[in-house]
Amino acid sequence: MLFTEIHILEVLESESNQDKGFDKYNRVDIKVIDANQQIIIIEIQYLRELDYLQRILFASSKTISEHLMEGAAYAEVSKVISVNILYFDFGKGDDYIYHGTTNFMGMHNHSILELSEDQRKLYKVEKIADIYPEYYLIEVKNFNNIAKDSLDEWIYFLKNEQIKEDFTARGLRQAKETLDVLKMNEQERSAYEYHQEQLHYEASIYESSYIAAKLEGKAEGKAEGKAEG
Repeated sequence: MLFTEIHILEVLESESNQDKGFDKYNRVDIKVIDANQQIIIIEIQYLRELDYLQRILFASSKTISEHLMEGAAYAEVSKVISVNILYFDFGKGDDYIYHGTTNFMGMHNHSILELSEDQRKLYKVEKIADIYPEYYLIEVKNFNNIAKDSLDEWIYFLKNEQIKEDFTARGLRQAKETLDVLKMNEQERSAYEYHQEQLHYEASIYESSYIAAKLEGKAEGKAEGKAEG
């Protein structure tokens, strides 16, 4: 969706984790780094609310204030991208992905305000919109189940909880494996977790035996070398 390589750095403690227990099911903040080494905080939210637009505005603003170090310059404000997966009817529109950014337009000649060269160097971005929060609204119900690209493959998965054999989107197979585990009943999950523990145990035993044998071989080699000397 962002058209850049990203790597997850950490899952952050957000206001939902700190304040109200039920909120943690609606929002998670993930800190990532992109191909340009820019730190981005991505919000993922899910909740049925009439005033949802105000909710995501408040949440992104609070995220910015939470993750700005005391005494830090405003230039250190983190970029926030709010990704909202909606499983309910929202607004009026016929698309299934909406993208919102912030721009400043002249009231008389309608030109878009641009950053100066010094500002580009300071912020390490090209446009004013790159500084301010961005919002993605993914209306899952509006998706027609025809996947044209890797993003559509993810939305298909979010809507149908399954993936097709020809899907190749990065991370999708791992997400399916996680979902399959989450959908297990208590008995199945206990058996699965026990199986995973056994695999870890067997791998640990093998590794320990291998290292012990290697160390023993080195010791014997040293002893033989000394004897020959």
